[in-house]
Amino acid sequence: MNQFNDTTELRAEVLLQQLYPDMAEKWIVETRGTFYRNYSSDMLHADANTSVVSLTRNGLYHLLPPAIITPQDEYKKHDFKRKNKEINSRNEEIGELFRPFDTYWFRKSIKVEQQVAQAVEQKLAFILEKYFGCDLKAAPNAYVRQLMTLLPNVAHLRGDLAKIKHLLAALFGAQVEMKVSYVDGGIPQVEPQQQVVFRVYVEQMSQAQYTAMYQQVKPVEEFLEEWFIPAYMQVKIVLRSHANSILNAKTLLNYNAKI
Repeated sequence: MNQFNDTTELRAEVLLQQLYPDMAEKWIVETRGTFYRNYSSDMLHADANTSVVSLTRNGLYHLLPPAIITPQDEYKKHDFKRKNKEINSRNEEIGELFRPFDTYWFRKSIKVEQQVAQAVEQKLAFILEKYFGCDLKAAPNAYVRQLMTLLPNVAHLRGDLAKIKHLLAALFGAQVEMKVSYVDGGIPQVEPQQQVVFRVYVEQMSQAQYTAMYQQVKPVEEFLEEWFIPAYMQVKIVLRSHANSILNAKTLLNYNAKI
């Protein structure tokens, strides 16, 4: 069961159509009626095994006038605790009667989100091919495919090395260090060219795994150089193991530590 406590800006339908695209017609909804503006998440948890999703939003039952369910004089001349327990139990049973309606509209809403997502993906693919000459389906790997989706905003990213560093960290899910230096091409009277090196610190791996990872990284390097790095610079992505990271060791100790 997945918990969703830090998703205050996302609707449940948006999350579920991305995480479980094949379950749009299977979800069963529990509405809690505990949503308060931007302070709580729309979705509390979702269990793919039981197909139950718990939402903080109001259901159809919660939208009914309270007096219809519980008349104002029902508490009079009765033991309050006993009557309150009885009323709560009855309200839960009544709420169950409305669950099929909430579930029906929730499934319809997921379908709409899926159609919107497909339309946006098709529109993005068209823009990338028409204006940037890039085919998402022809991308050499998933890393490059994700970078391609950023091309409509490339004007705000090109040359911003700090942002590109954070972008690579998110892309590879790893710590990334950056170093800018000058490379002398050995040609007289030609200015040395700037080079930016991104060191990606990955988990320790075998030689075969390293080779496979490097083959995935090389197209990313070429794509960055073509679209995100200024023409006067070279770019290089280097894979490093955490075991060989002096910076990582210092971080684990403290900034005054001597290695």
